[in-house]
Order: sequence, then C-alpha cells, then structure tokens
Amino acid sequence: MRGMNKDEICDFVELTRHKPINVRFIKFMPFDGNVWNVKKLAPMQRCWIKCVNSLTAWRDFKTTLQTLHHVGTISFITSMTRHFCAGCNRLRLLSDGNFKVCLFG
Repeated sequence: MRGMNKDEICDFVELTRHKPINVRFIKFMPFDGNVWNVKKLAPMQRCWIKCVNSLTAWRDFKTTLQTLHHVGTISFITSMTRHFCAGCNRLRLLSDGNFKVCLFG
C-alpha cells in the first residue's frame, strides 16, 4: 500500500543477499474489511527501483526479480493490477485455518 512500510522494502531485499530464499510482496487486495481504492496502490516499479540492480524474466503468476550478487529472489504478487486468473491454480490459507480460492474465482 502506498505510504506503508516503504522504508522497509530494501531491508527485505537484503535478506536475499546470502540466503537462497524468495521474499514475496503481496499487493493490496480488497476483502470485506478493506475497501478497494486505487489511490492506495504503489506501482511495483517504484517499490523496488531503489533496491534492485538487475532482474530476471516473468515467472509463473508473479513477477520474480533477482538482484546482482544476491542468491535469493524477490517476487511481487500483483493480482489487482496484473491479472493472472487464466493460469492460477492456487488456494490461500487464511489465518483462521480456512481456505479460499482466487479472488476472482
């Protein structure tokens, strides 16, 4: 979300320098309690431009990037701005233990 935790993005990217992990950023998704508001969206490019030196190709349902000299990757799941419904086969596990299908399913 625009204006939220922006100062922490580079810290999360730094986690991938020596660890072969994938840090995923999930874009704002509207549910019952949070209303869809396009003004709250922060374009993906603005989020990583200060932290990322080079990037890989598009992969699967998300955008996966790899920075120079890092063993891990970062991903942006952008379901609201870059729809991937046609190829989605994912379920989401909620914090209460229930499953949900895709937002647009």
